[in-house]
Amino acid sequence: MSGNHARNGELWLTDGDYKIRLLHGFRDDHVPAPGLNQQRRAYYTNPPLPPFYQEPLTGPARNKLLGLWRITREGAPLFRIVRTIGPWKFGAASKVDLDFPLLTTAQDLQKLQFIPQDEGLELDLPIEETRDADGTGGFPR
Repeated sequence: MSGNHARNGELWLTDGDYKIRLLHGFRDDHVPAPGLNQQRRAYYTNPPLPPFYQEPLTGPARNKLLGLWRITREGAPLFRIVRTIGPWKFGAASKVDLDFPLLTTAQDLQKLQFIPQDEGLELDLPIEETRDADGTGGFPR
């Protein structure tokens, strides 16, 4: 944990590669806007993830996350992890490219798996590579 806890209870979680700022959200889909503070706006500006995830996220400049928490009417805590890709004005749609809830128990988190699926993707991939007369290769168009 890091941060200046005397300043409005500021709390950060970090492991050197990832940095998570904990904030309160007042409903399931709410992401607090960064406001006008330039440091906060810079924190909210991550480079967008590449399409079809091509490279690992490395370095603190790529891994500034928000941990959003709220308490349900039943009194249970809920946590979400959000990765923002730029500032927005209060009331506008949030700019995020990653948004997922954390499961409620450690056992559920241990069982969690990410299984990529390509169902529904329309990719036109060439079947064979062709060679030109000069020996250079290429794919048919």
